[in-house]
Amino acid sequence: MGGPTRATRARPQPKQPQQRVVPPPSQSQQASSGTTVFDESMNAMLNDIEGYATPQKTEAGSPRTERSRLSQSSEPLAIRQPSSKYITHDILEILTLPDDRPNPTATLVDEHDSLSVHIKEVISVISQLEGLGLQQLHIQLPKCVVLGEQSSGKSSVIEAISGVRTPRAGGTCTRCPLFIRLEHSDDPQAGWQARVALRLNYTFKGVTQRTKFPGWIPNLNVQEVPFATCGSPDELEESIRRAQLALVHPLEDPSIFAQGRATTLHPDQSHRVNFSPNIVCIYLSHPTLPDLSFYDLPGIISQSENPDDVPFVKQLVQEYVEDPDALVLVACSLAADIATSLASGYARTKWGAGQRCIGVLTKPDLLPAGSSDEPLRRVLNNVELKFGHGYFVVKNPDQLMLNNQLTHQDARSHEKHFFATQEPWCSSLRGHHGRFGTANLQQFLSEKLAGQMVKALPGIYEQIQARLDEVDAQLRLIPEPPPTYGAARIIMDLLIGFSDHVRKEVEGAYPCKEWRNLWKDLQKQFFEGLEAMKPTMVRRGQNDRGLYNSTLSGKSSDDPVCLSDEDSDDDRADNAPPETPQSKRKLEHTPAPTPSKRFRVSVPSIPTPSKIKPVHGVDYNGKRRVFQLDEVSHHLEANSQSKIPGHIEPKVVDDLVKQTIAHWDVPMNKLFDELEDGLTRFIRLTFERFFQPRQDTKLYIEAWKIVENILKTSLTEQRTMAKDAYNDEWEGPYTFHKAIFNREKKAMREKYRAARIETRLKIYMEEMAQIVGEEKVHTKDKLLKNESLCSRLQQEPYETEIDVIAQITSYYVLAFHRFHDSICMRVQSKLFTRLQTKLRDDMDETLGIHDEDGTRKAMELLEEPSRHAARRKELYAQKSALLQGQQHLEALQAKHGNTNNNSASQGSAGYNIGPSFNSSASFGQTSTPLTEEMQDITQSGRIRR
Repeated sequence: MGGPTRATRARPQPKQPQQRVVPPPSQSQQASSGTTVFDESMNAMLNDIEGYATPQKTEAGSPRTERSRLSQSSEPLAIRQPSSKYITHDILEILTLPDDRPNPTATLVDEHDSLSVHIKEVISVISQLEGLGLQQLHIQLPKCVVLGEQSSGKSSVIEAISGVRTPRAGGTCTRCPLFIRLEHSDDPQAGWQARVALRLNYTFKGVTQRTKFPGWIPNLNVQEVPFATCGSPDELEESIRRAQLALVHPLEDPSIFAQGRATTLHPDQSHRVNFSPNIVCIYLSHPTLPDLSFYDLPGIISQSENPDDVPFVKQLVQEYVEDPDALVLVACSLAADIATSLASGYARTKWGAGQRCIGVLTKPDLLPAGSSDEPLRRVLNNVELKFGHGYFVVKNPDQLMLNNQLTHQDARSHEKHFFATQEPWCSSLRGHHGRFGTANLQQFLSEKLAGQMVKALPGIYEQIQARLDEVDAQLRLIPEPPPTYGAARIIMDLLIGFSDHVRKEVEGAYPCKEWRNLWKDLQKQFFEGLEAMKPTMVRRGQNDRGLYNSTLSGKSSDDPVCLSDEDSDDDRADNAPPETPQSKRKLEHTPAPTPSKRFRVSVPSIPTPSKIKPVHGVDYNGKRRVFQLDEVSHHLEANSQSKIPGHIEPKVVDDLVKQTIAHWDVPMNKLFDELEDGLTRFIRLTFERFFQPRQDTKLYIEAWKIVENILKTSLTEQRTMAKDAYNDEWEGPYTFHKAIFNREKKAMREKYRAARIETRLKIYMEEMAQIVGEEKVHTKDKLLKNESLCSRLQQEPYETEIDVIAQITSYYVLAFHRFHDSICMRVQSKLFTRLQTKLRDDMDETLGIHDEDGTRKAMELLEEPSRHAARRKELYAQKSALLQGQQHLEALQAKHGNTNNNSASQGSAGYNIGPSFNSSASFGQTSTPLTEEMQDITQSGRIRR
C-alpha cells in the first residue's frame, strides 16, 4: 500500500522502523492494487491449516515478510441484518497490521500491535456477550480455558501471559473459574486499571439435588455484580482473593467481602463451600496489554477432605473443556512425568478436546540433570502425547524470585536468558526455540483466539436469532394479563377465532380441508363396510350333477352314471346311445374299463365360497350372507305355504332379506366410534391453537368443558338417530320406487343366469372328461356352438331360487345405499350444522361474559397463576440479554461495514457476518503475525530450512 491503512490511522502512529525487505509481488499480487504481501499473510489467518509459522530474519537483519506456507484462502463473513441486507467487505483490513509498526519485543510491551483495532473490537464484543450470560442460554461462544493440576505451574502461566497475580496460598488456590479480560488502551498515557465483578451463573440452594453441580441450580438470567476497582496489581491480587471468598460463601452479601469485613462472619453462622461454579471476572486495561481473554479453571484434584469436591471440580472443568468452541491450554510441569498428568489425559482422551489443546510445559529448570532429551524432543515434535496445536515451553519465576518482587519485564528477560544459555534448550533442543518463551505463547494465543472469534460471529448471530424466536414463542404461551375493561373482549376474540376456524373446516372452505377430507374417508369406510356384506350365491347345486349323462339319449340329469364289471353287455347296450358311424369310431377309441375296477362318474362337491379380505380392519366373512341354491330351495319349500304353484309367500323372502342386513350395526358403530375420536381430536387441536396461551387459566378449563359437552351431546344424539334408522330398515323391507327395483332385479337375475350357464357348462366338461378322457373334451367355444347342448344348459333347475336371490340382492344394494346416505346426511345436517352455527353462541352463553356481572366473570376466567408473572419476567430478561447481544453484533457490523460492492477491489476494509459463512467453530491452525523473536517452525517445532 502507498499509505497507512485505516487500522493504522485509528491510533497514534509509532516511530517509523527501518525499511522492510519485501519480496517482489507475484503476477496475481500485482493485479490487486489494494493489498500488500503482508496483508495477504494476515488474510490467511482464518484458514484451517496445520502449522504455526513465524518470521525469519534476513541476512541484512530486517524482518522478512512471508505468507505462511500453510495458508490457504480466507472466506467472507456476514452478519444478517433484520432488514435482510448484507454488507460485503474484504476481510483484509480486519486482520491487517500497519507496515510501519515498531518491532515487538519478547515482553508484553507493544504486543498489542499483533491485532488490528477491528479484531480488538471483536474480542470486546465476545466478552460483552459472555457478560450477558448468553452461554447460559445455550449460545456457543468461543473462549480460551487454562487448566492443569495442582502445582503444575498454571498460576505462573496465567501471570506470565496476563500480568495478573492470582492468590498463591498453600494448597488449592483457585476455588472458582476466573475470567480474565485483557484490553489494550489506545491512549499511551492511560494508567493501569482493573475492575473485578462476580458473574452469578448459578444460585446455591444448599439442598443436594440431581443437578450438574449438586446444591446449585442454573440462573437463566445471569447477573454480573460489580465487586471492586483496583489501581495496582497488588490491590488486584487482594480483590481476587476476596472475590473468591465471596463466591464460596454463596449465602452472604458479597459487599461484606468487598469491603474487607469478612472477619466479622461467625464460622458457625455462615455457610462456606469449597468450590463454586460462579465466576470471578477480572477486566484489565493498559497501553502495554494485549487484547486477550481466557478462563483460569480450578486445578484438577485427586483427593480432598470432602470427597464430593473431587467429582465437583472434575465436572466443573469438564464443562468448559468439552465445549467445542473452547481453545484449551493445558499446563504440565516438567518436574513430574507429563505422561501421567491427569489434566492432559482427561483433555486428550476422556473429554475429546485433544485437537483443540495447546500444551504448555512449565518448570523447565527442574529437568533431572543428565536425563535424555529424546522423550522431550518427541513431545515437542508432537509425536507422543499429541495435542492439536502442539506444545510450548515457558520458564516462570520461582518462589524466591517472587519473594524478591521480580518485575514482569525482568521475569521475561530472565526467561529469555534461560532458554538462550541452559542445556538442553540452547543446544540439542534449539531447533524448537520458536516454541520457547511466554512471548511466543502469548502471541500464538492472541492470534488463534482472534481468528476463532471472527469465524464464530456468523454462527453466534444465528444462534441468538434462533433463541429469540424460542423466547418469543414461550412468551406467547403466557401473555400479559388483560386490563379490567378488556377481559370480555379478549375472551370474545378467542371464541370468534375458534368457532370461525371450526366452521371453515366443517364447510371445507378453501384452504381449510383437513376435517372435510377426514370426513370423506369415514364415509367411504362406512360405505365399503356395508358393501362388503352384499349377499352372494354359490353357483353349483346338487341338481347339476349328471349333466353330461343327461345329454345322452334317454337319460336324465337325475340318473347316476355307473359302470361296473358286473354290468352285462346287454345292459351296456341298452344304456348306450344309438350307434352312428361317427359315434362308433369314437367309441372304438374309448379306453375300456379294466376288469378289476368300477368306473363311476362323480361331480365335485359344492365348493365353499372364497373369503374376502378384511375391510378397514373388520372381517366381514361371518357377517355376509352366502346363499346355497339347495338351502334356499329347502327354505322355500319348508316355509312357503302357498297352494299356488310357483308362488312364494312374501314373508318367507322378507325373512331372507333381514338375514342380509342383520350386521349393519357393525360398520355403523365403527363409523361413530371413529367419528367421535376424529372429531374430538380435530376440535381439540383447533382449541389448543387458540386457547393454549391461556392454558393455565380457568377460561381454558371451562371453555373446553363446554366444547366437550357439545360434542358429547351431539354425538349421542347422532348415535340414537342412527339406531332408529337401522331399526326402520329392520322393520322393512321397504321400497317406494318399484320401477327402479324391478329394473335392478332384472339386471341382477340376468347376471346370475349368465353365471349359472357358465358354471353348468363347466360341470358338463368336467363330467365328460371323466368318461371320455380330458383329451377328448371339446373347447368351450366349440361346445357352445352345439344348439342342443346350449338348450340343455339353459334348462335351469333352480329358476325360482335364482329369482329369489336376485330379488334379495337387488333390494340389499338399494337399501344399503339408502342407509348410508341417511346416516351421513343426518351427521351433516344436525351435528355439523350445530358446530357451524351455534358453537360460539353456546360457549358465550355458558361462560356468561355478557351477563350483568360479565366483567367480573371474565377477569376470573383470565386470572393467571402467580408463577406466570415470574416466568414472564424471566423470559423478558432473557430476551433483553439476547437483544443486547444482537445489538452488539449489529453495531460491530455497522461500524466497519460497507455496502459498496467494489470495496474489496478498492482495498477498503470490512466484513460480513451472515448465513453464507460457515459458522461452525474451527480450531484448525491459522497463520500467525510476524515477530523478530520467532523463527519459522513447523507444527512439530523444527526449524524450517
